[in-house]
Amino acid sequence: MKKLLVVLLSLFLLLSACTNNKTLTRNKETIDNNNVNRIVDGENLSGKDFINLLKNYTVRYKTSENVDDNEEFDSFLDDIFVETMENDYLNMHYTLIDYKAYGVEKPELTIGEIEYSDDPDISDLLDQIYRLQAFDFDSLSYRQQYDYEILEYSLIESLASTMYSKYDQLFTGGTDILSNLVTNFDEFVFHNQEEVEDYLVLLSDVDRYVNDAYIYTSKQAQNGLYLTDYSLDYTLDYINSYCSKVDDNTLITSFNDRIDSVNFLDDNQKNEYKEKNEKIVKEEIIPVFEKGVDELSQYYGHASVETNRLSNIDKDYAELVYLLNTSNNMSIDEIFENSKDLFDEHLAAFNTAYYNQKSVNEFQNLASGNVEPLGKSNEEILEFLANNYMKNYPNIGEIKYNISYLDESSASDSVIAYYMPSPLDDLNQNVIRMNPNLVSEDPINTYQTLAHEGIPGHLYEHVHFYLTNPANFRITQSFIGYTEGYACYSQNNALDYITNDQGAKDLAYVFEFGGYILQSIIDMGVNYFGWTVDDVAEFMNESGFNGAYAANIVEDCIDRAGVLDRYGIGCLSFETLRAYAIEELGDSFDEIKFNEAITKNGPMPFSILKEAVNEYIYE
Repeated sequence: MKKLLVVLLSLFLLLSACTNNKTLTRNKETIDNNNVNRIVDGENLSGKDFINLLKNYTVRYKTSENVDDNEEFDSFLDDIFVETMENDYLNMHYTLIDYKAYGVEKPELTIGEIEYSDDPDISDLLDQIYRLQAFDFDSLSYRQQYDYEILEYSLIESLASTMYSKYDQLFTGGTDILSNLVTNFDEFVFHNQEEVEDYLVLLSDVDRYVNDAYIYTSKQAQNGLYLTDYSLDYTLDYINSYCSKVDDNTLITSFNDRIDSVNFLDDNQKNEYKEKNEKIVKEEIIPVFEKGVDELSQYYGHASVETNRLSNIDKDYAELVYLLNTSNNMSIDEIFENSKDLFDEHLAAFNTAYYNQKSVNEFQNLASGNVEPLGKSNEEILEFLANNYMKNYPNIGEIKYNISYLDESSASDSVIAYYMPSPLDDLNQNVIRMNPNLVSEDPINTYQTLAHEGIPGHLYEHVHFYLTNPANFRITQSFIGYTEGYACYSQNNALDYITNDQGAKDLAYVFEFGGYILQSIIDMGVNYFGWTVDDVAEFMNESGFNGAYAANIVEDCIDRAGVLDRYGIGCLSFETLRAYAIEELGDSFDEIKFNEAITKNGPMPFSILKEAVNEYIYE
């Protein structure tokens, strides 16, 4: 999902480059594969202990000669998949069309639970990791060895994040459960009558779920953690916009459209379901959303930048936020310094291009939409991308998708567009949703947004990986720094299809994406290192950006702590791996093979992905 960031560039960038001399190196030490990353007596480990396990995570050597799968291990992975599906109806619905074919029993028809706790239950997570670590790693096939580590790393992440869950705020631009709820119901596909019935039961559960969110937020406040005024303004604006439509509310109109399109209901049934849905929306959904105005307004004036810096809430929690959002386990200091160095390199390239008239002319040509397919319809741009991605990505054949548009009243102002991945049992059911409120008049921005969400971004990465027939459980594993970082990396690669001028691409990179990296760095500065507004303004001005917006940037960093790092730091992590591969291979570097190496094994933490890149380098 591509998030909205409003940062204005000044016209002059006068910094020289700072060389980044840090490169990844292949670890050649001998590792005892079965005695690293062990969790013993996890019930007595603290949240910080789990964070340290993440920070010290050791990637094992994998043996490509191991071709025989361990059947018992595959059975265990299937059990993990089934357990995950049976734990969450909405997750199951978006993952599988025919859940019975996968041996899954329908989960309880509830949206989920929101509960404030100082002592969260981690027993299920510990049970899974104990079962995983009971397997002999060296007995697994090459594919299974990746599966083992990805599940292990994910479980350690989940253990750490669960231990700090009481700090997660639900009504901010970064989490925003109200718009997420609307999105989940707007995107709900009806394959049969049973799912229509299920939908209405789930919709009736929204009132309970949102009220639990209000109670959770009140308990946070009782313990000294309040929403900032900035977060409250964002949430209340969304509530007012959403509730302004009643008869034409998106949960009514979108439901009616979907019901009208199905062929398994007669007209009487369709009308009956429409009436039930409309009654729930008007009598339950809109009122419980409107209730948020009174429930949340009481928190105005209680929080500030200082009280809500992550480091002032809990320094360990602050570190975890960046580990999770960047899919990285380097220290925050290292991530921070590496990011600043790489950003300086991009700014230096921008400066060079800015004084090259040929590159400036080419960039202006692109920005004016004078190059095909810029300025064309979204459909035409995606068709162009589908016909050109093979220039630097493996060809995976035809990729099917649909483009649709959000309702203006329900679309979150923090979302430009998003990709709805296909379910496991139908790779053709892909949807790219655009926010009509945020349609850009910038042709390059529109082009890159479609590349980010579509091809060669999220859509391509998802379909490419699942064409390799991975274990089913992999679709349940999320590494947000990888997925969003990859999409940003690929949208910048897509510039290759519209220009051969490197200077023009350097200009486009900073103009279109530099703000994400800038705010990623500022986010860590504000939330972890304690930067003030003056510190941020100074950094922005020195970087060639307009420091007059520093106060707004700081508030946004508090509201959406860690969110922009998924994009900015995630993208830089891919760039770092690419630069490393080029340095190691020189003229033997192959762009298509490198992009295959970073996508063929699916989303994963960068520490494990580094080993996949090493396999490409040393093959």
